Amino acid sequence: MYFQLQDLKQISSWSSKERLTTQVIYDRFKQHYVAAFNERKIRIWSEEEADLNNVKGHKFSSPLYAILPHSDSSPILVQQNGATATLEWAIDNRKTWISKGIIRAKEKLFNCQLIYLNGKTSLFCLTKIEEIYNYVVVGLEDSTCLEKADTIRRIELKRKSEVLMGHVVIHYKNDAYLLTLCMY
Repeated sequence: MYFQLQDLKQISSWSSKERLTTQVIYDRFKQHYVAAFNERKIRIWSEEEADLNNVKGHKFSSPLYAILPHSDSSPILVQQNGATATLEWAIDNRKTWISKGIIRAKEKLFNCQLIYLNGKTSLFCLTKIEEIYNYVVVGLEDSTCLEKADTIRRIELKRKSEVLMGHVVIHYKNDAYLLTLCMY
């Protein structure tokens, strides 16, 4: 559903029999909506579309975690293993796109976002292996936004007798700061 906030009047809505597994984003670059369904299918539609079952789906071999808006260019797909690519590149190469990603075995993504530093795009991810949280940062290629494996940095968020309650990445000028809220 799409609402006008001034009077909470519904402007449009969509229906689908398939399970929505990412947030719906608006691609300002191509002026359409994008989302993943059942973790492995991307659908792209216009605002006029009402029944998403009639919209062509693009199937992927690896499950998708998120679709992130990317300023004035194609959105970024993030697989559950942390692999990344622009929506355009991923659709064109979906049958051959194979990547180990950026996270380790038994590690799970909890949150990810794009940060722009010094004209470059990086993916920042909160992950968890067993009871240990990590923050993983990886640089992305300029045109395809594929992850650069040689730029992966990992920060372990473990302190004795503390529990992570929240986090935020603050982008200020040409730096990014990770702030954590922990409970003793």
